[in-house]
Amino acid sequence: MPRSIFGTFQNKHPQIFTLLVACCLACVVFFDQITGDQKIDVVYPLFAAALALLMSDVIETALIQRATVTTRKSIWFWIYAFYMGYIWAVFMIIGQWNEMDNPNVQMLKYIIGGLAFGFLMSASVKGDIYVNKDHYDLTRPINKIQMMWPFILFGLAVAHLIAGPVSHGDTLFIYNLVLFGGLSPLYVRPRGKGLLLGWTKFLGFLIIIGILLVNRLSYNS
Repeated sequence: MPRSIFGTFQNKHPQIFTLLVACCLACVVFFDQITGDQKIDVVYPLFAAALALLMSDVIETALIQRATVTTRKSIWFWIYAFYMGYIWAVFMIIGQWNEMDNPNVQMLKYIIGGLAFGFLMSASVKGDIYVNKDHYDLTRPINKIQMMWPFILFGLAVAHLIAGPVSHGDTLFIYNLVLFGGLSPLYVRPRGKGLLLGWTKFLGFLIIIGILLVNRLSYNS
């Protein structure tokens, strides 16, 4: 699909585009399960879908700010780089979780790989972005928590690694990475335009909460 058509569709139908991306990520994880040695578990495709749904506005609002700067010294260059690397690393962790021989070592590799991927993606931004700015309330000031959130996410991932080996059966680690990754976009939807979070964001929260409830019920039974 030519980039102009791709960009036009993304601009006109941002939430439908987000839903399609979420479905694609879920299908990739499911396909990896049925073609690999790991057991088929619907939780991981759902994690991948929730990741896209919850982090779409995080990525897009960071891109809006990234497109306003021309130097790598700007914090917006690095915030966008971090979020792109973060979503790549978390997606890789989700997709390979049941195939990891040494989860902590491999997750460290994904973190390093994510940082490199994020830097390249941020460096490739030339101002020709495909984001519907009307989808967000750009008049609201960005607060310090939103600017510090990447450091909080990085600290969360590092804290899990320092705490010790992560069990293959423990999905709480992935749950935290997905949930916290989508909690602090730089901007939100304008008031008066449907759900403040957008229906795709709301769907992402429903999926992630559903995963937690199912895991809790399974554990208690």
